[in-house]
Amino acid sequence: MKELERLEVPVRGMDCAECTRHVQQAIAGVRGVQSVEVLLASEKAIIQLDRRTTTLPAIRRAIESAGYSVPDEAIAPARASRLAGLSRPLLPWLTFGLGGLLLLIVVAEALDLVDPISAGIPAWIPIGFVVIIGFPVFRNVVRMALRGRVIAHTLMSLGVLAALLVGQWLAAALIVFLMWVGDAIERYTAGTARRAVRSLTELMPQTARLERDGQESEVPISQVRVGDVVVVRPGERIPVDGVVEGGSATLDVS
Repeated sequence: MKELERLEVPVRGMDCAECTRHVQQAIAGVRGVQSVEVLLASEKAIIQLDRRTTTLPAIRRAIESAGYSVPDEAIAPARASRLAGLSRPLLPWLTFGLGGLLLLIVVAEALDLVDPISAGIPAWIPIGFVVIIGFPVFRNVVRMALRGRVIAHTLMSLGVLAALLVGQWLAAALIVFLMWVGDAIERYTAGTARRAVRSLTELMPQTARLERDGQESEVPISQVRVGDVVVVRPGERIPVDGVVEGGSATLDVS
C-alpha cells in the first residue's frame, strides 16, 4: 500500500510557461512521484509522492538537473518578503522613470539629438551597465542554452549582443534596462499572487473530524478518503467538499 504525501517545493529560476514544463517533466521522472503540478506565479511545485521511495534530495537534484534551483526553505520566506517590501514602493517610481525615459528618447530622436548625445557618453558607462545589471539574466540564458532550451529572455539577450557588436551602446543599455524593469514588475505581480494564495491557504483547515464506528477522531486532511463521514461543529470551517448527510447550518462560501 503506497503512503502518498503532498509536498510543496519552492522553485527558483522559472520565467515562462516553458520553464514550468521542464520542471514538471524533471520531477515527474523521479521514482515514486505520483503527480506534480508546477505553478509559475507561486514559484513552487505541488507534488504527490510515495515517501518510502522518494526523498526531497532526489527531487532537488531533478530540479537542479533541469537548470533551476530549490532555495533553502528556512530563508526563502524572509527573502520573498524583503523583495516584496522593496518592490511595492519602487514600482511607481520605476514606471514613471521608464515612461519619462521613453519620452525623452522619442523627443531626442525627433530632434535628431540621439547621435550627438551618444557620442558624448563614454562607451564604458553603458557597457558597464549592461554587464552589471544584465549578468544574472545572461547567466540564466547561457545555462538554458547549454541545455538546448530557449526562454523568454533569450531573444532580448540576442538583441543586446547585436547592439554591442554594431557599437550601439545606449541601445544595449536601454534593452537591459527594459528587461530589469520588466523583471521587477513581474516579481511584484508574482509576489502579490503568492500572498493571495498564501492567505487563502491559511484559511483552509489542516485537520478534519471523522466519525468511524460511532467514534470521532481528528486526522490530517490528507487522510480523508471518499466515503468518510466528516463532523463539522458550529463555528468551524468545513475542511473538505462533500454531501450533507444531516443537520443544517448557514455557511460563508466565499
